[in-house]
Amino acid sequence: MHQTLAAHPHLADALNQALGVYDHRPAEHAGRVRTLALSLGDRLGVDGNEREALSWAALFHDLGKISVSRAILRKAGPLTDLEWIEMKRHPIVGADILLAISPLLQPIAAGVRGHHERWDGAGYPDGLVGEQIPRVARIIAVADTFDAMTRARPYRKRRYGPKEATDAIQCAAGSQFDPLMVAAFVALRQVAVNPDDEDGGSRSDGDDGGQTKEPPMPPRIAA
Repeated sequence: MHQTLAAHPHLADALNQALGVYDHRPAEHAGRVRTLALSLGDRLGVDGNEREALSWAALFHDLGKISVSRAILRKAGPLTDLEWIEMKRHPIVGADILLAISPLLQPIAAGVRGHHERWDGAGYPDGLVGEQIPRVARIIAVADTFDAMTRARPYRKRRYGPKEATDAIQCAAGSQFDPLMVAAFVALRQVAVNPDDEDGGSRSDGDDGGQTKEPPMPPRIAA
C-alpha cells in the first residue's frame, strides 16, 4: 500500500529535511511524535498496513507547515483570526502534498489531514466527529499534544511536566480526544514513568513553579 515511500526512502528523507530546513523544531518534534505514536499504536494492537500508515503519518503530520509563514510559527503572542486561518490549513496542505506524490498514500494523508480533528467535532479542518476521524489521526492527536505540552513553545511561557501533561490529556478525554486512545496512553505513561520525570528540569525558564494551574490546552498546543 505504501510502497512509494518504502521503495524510495530518499523521498521521505527529502520531505522531512525540507521541513527541517524551513523550521528545525517541527522536524525534531515529528521524530518524537512518531516514536510515541508507534508505542501507543502497539498498545492498541495496531499492525500491518495501518501501523505503517501511522509511522509515516506521524512523521509527516506537520509537513503542511512548510506553507505557514515563519512569523506565525514563531509568534510569541496569540494568533489573529487571519493567522489562524493560515495555520489551520497546514493539515490540508500536508495531505495534498502526499497525495500529489501518489494516490496510494491516501491512508497516510488521511492521518495527516485528521490530526487536529477533535472527538467532539470541534476540530479542524473538516469537523469530523468520533470514529469518523481515522484511528491513525486519533493516535497522532494524543502523541502530538503530549510532546507539544512538554516542550517549550514561543506562544507559552512555560512547559508542562510529563505528569501534568498526562493529566490534562486525561481531562480532555471525550472532548478533544478519543477516550480509548487516552486510556491506552495513560496506561503507557504509567509503565514508562520514572522518578526523574517530575523534577525541575522538565520546566522552561519561564516556569511559574506550578503555582498556577492552567486548564487543558486548546488545539493550538499541538498546532
